[in-house]
Amino acid sequence: MSEARISRLSQIQDPALRSFTESLASGVCAAGFKAAAHHANPKQFALPAGDTLERAFLDYLRSRPLAVQQKIAAKALPIVTNKQIPGMEGLDLSSATPVLDQITTRLKLGALTTAAGSRVAREGAVIEEGAPGFRRQDAPDMIRMEILAVKCVDESAGFAGTESGTDEMAIGGLMIDAAGNVTKIAQIKLGDFGKDGAKRTYNPVISLGTMDLRSGTAWPKTFSWILNLVELDNGAFPAFLEKVYKFAKDKVLEFTKNKIEDKSFLEIIAGAIAAVLDKVLGWVKEWWEDDVFKPMTFAFDFDSADARFANGKSETGPMWQEIRGHDATYRLYVNAKLALASEAAAAGGAIVYDDANYLGKAVKLPVGHYTAAQLQARGVANDTISSVKVGAGLRMIGYQDDNFAGMMWMYTGAQHHLTAGMSNKISSLVIEPVYVMLFKDANYRGESQAFGPGRYDVAQLKIGNDQASSVLVPPGYKVTLYRDAGFKGAKKVLTADTTYVGADFDNVTSSLIVELAW
Repeated sequence: MSEARISRLSQIQDPALRSFTESLASGVCAAGFKAAAHHANPKQFALPAGDTLERAFLDYLRSRPLAVQQKIAAKALPIVTNKQIPGMEGLDLSSATPVLDQITTRLKLGALTTAAGSRVAREGAVIEEGAPGFRRQDAPDMIRMEILAVKCVDESAGFAGTESGTDEMAIGGLMIDAAGNVTKIAQIKLGDFGKDGAKRTYNPVISLGTMDLRSGTAWPKTFSWILNLVELDNGAFPAFLEKVYKFAKDKVLEFTKNKIEDKSFLEIIAGAIAAVLDKVLGWVKEWWEDDVFKPMTFAFDFDSADARFANGKSETGPMWQEIRGHDATYRLYVNAKLALASEAAAAGGAIVYDDANYLGKAVKLPVGHYTAAQLQARGVANDTISSVKVGAGLRMIGYQDDNFAGMMWMYTGAQHHLTAGMSNKISSLVIEPVYVMLFKDANYRGESQAFGPGRYDVAQLKIGNDQASSVLVPPGYKVTLYRDAGFKGAKKVLTADTTYVGADFDNVTSSLIVELAW
């Protein structure tokens, strides 16, 4: 059994890759120069139509204080007029064509060196703080990153240069798997941090996404997360950053993904994106006078399919990185886990098998309704299903006849052998979410409300505050009831149907969290 290595992506060392990322970052910054020049002289420097980087920069610029807008435009106008943009000298921005379309010929990826370690340097960027208990897993198929806590080491001084009360923080970013696929992490709110030393611990933890360990081809494999911390009250910057993610990712993939034969170095995609973001945000800090947080990176290297974390564990334990911006310092505590193969395979749908014990032909079906013809189109012949695995939080309803008619059976979880009356009888089926149900009275009576995965505060409780007495909890779900609004106060965790929540929690629920148990 080999041990996974954990580090952060650091400096690009390969000359060809470094040249490419620097040109791309300069091109992104050129779009910012163009937006500033347009702000100063819209007739001479027309903005491209549509969803472009120039538009994202302009929206961000106009969210800044008026004095800052005027200062940036005044600085940028002569540089753009004289075609002296750093790294893009000679580029004429009077055209309405998007900058990134104009500089395609400048974005050339030369031959990459093949010596190990010559492309993306690594730093020991994570610090372990103890290790929680873990479960041994025989065939991990997924790696998952989660936020355990965030600490405000030093609060922001605010735009006016004085302590500004509270920082409302959020995080977003990108995931890059071993096949070079890049997935956006939607922006996640982390809460308010009102003073130095303030720390929020998340229960349940906040998921930053999951990647399939089976992606890519040959081992070793690298999986990376690129994360950015933002202040939500920082004008249009969070939305602007999302656009920079998109354009940087698209261009890096366009010029690298199909040109790298050495699959063990697909980490360079993550390294290239991180390098572009780092340079662009550095330029924003210098030119736009906005002390933004730069990216944090986590890279996980697995030499073989049986690799685990330190000491054979299936999770890393708490790790942290610190990041500084807006005169503030934050510490992000994270944990990485390896997920069970069965959980990974059935997530988001169900797997149906021709034979018992999950043998024979296997077909994964996402949530949806399937007639006999639709099943056949996906490779499931009529009356052939003998065993099933249904993902957490879902149920599968099988019908004996086509078009959802005839005798029906309902399944949740894993069923290694459908009994004689059910096996090889299903002609149509439905896979659908199963919802948590809160009831006003015990024994699932009285007014009720359904809840899918999510966080529900008191204002979202249509059955009313302090009303829940019984709860239906489908297999694969976990429900945390809180006595107070805002997910505070005493709590009770339920993982199964509960006819009565108990005298200690009867008619006191003011907020709740519904999540998948795994």
